[in-house]
Amino acid sequence: MRAAFLAAALTLGGCGALSGNSVDITSRETAGYPVDRVEKPVDSGPAIHAIGIYEASGDHGHGRHPMADAEVVVEDQGGRPTYLALSSYEPVRWKLSGPGLADVKGVYLAGYNRHEIEGIAGGLVVNLSGNADPGGGGQ
Repeated sequence: MRAAFLAAALTLGGCGALSGNSVDITSRETAGYPVDRVEKPVDSGPAIHAIGIYEASGDHGHGRHPMADAEVVVEDQGGRPTYLALSSYEPVRWKLSGPGLADVKGVYLAGYNRHEIEGIAGGLVVNLSGNADPGGGGQ
């Protein structure tokens, strides 16, 4: 199932005017929600891309929090060490892909409900999501 709302397609691209790296957020379905973007390009050093969404699917309610998929495509980062911070209130299975994955040196997952991740080695992931277990066990 493809993610709906803001998480339909999140792309980390190489189009920043100053740094050659920026975050492009596009959405196949926004359901009327605004998409905000904040950039602070830097010329050198590691890049940090933070993506925060509320949900990847509208199929939830009180006491019901099904996991939904969000796709993150990491474009070529030109060899620059890149770190991702991915956050959502509702449970998300973050699906990483793209030619820039080799440059990703770490991923931090955060959120009230539990998150999962695919497409990157587990040793690079710090999962702080989930409200039942500070280590990320979650609901």
